[in-house]
Amino acid sequence: MCGSPKTIILSAISTNGNAIDFSNRFRTNTLECIRISSSDDTFASISNASYAFYGCNRLKKILGQMTSRLGNNAWVNTFYNCSSLTTVKISYL
Repeated sequence: MCGSPKTIILSAISTNGNAIDFSNRFRTNTLECIRISSSDDTFASISNASYAFYGCNRLKKILGQMTSRLGNNAWVNTFYNCSSLTTVKISYL
């Protein structure tokens, strides 16, 4: 569970089913945990995740689930240098 002071809670589910552009969104070295959907069983629909978490070397967990049917081009360098990342759920990759 996310509980550290460096936690961001983002509910992507509030977009009325529209896909979210995450490109270049969270590029920081202070982020440790993020929730991208309202629960672990719901999906945040992503239109583009390129470079979304680029350089987030302290990021350990991404809670919730991401989905994209756009193919691999939507995920270019999404997790580049995320050397601490242990938990992420993605469907249709």
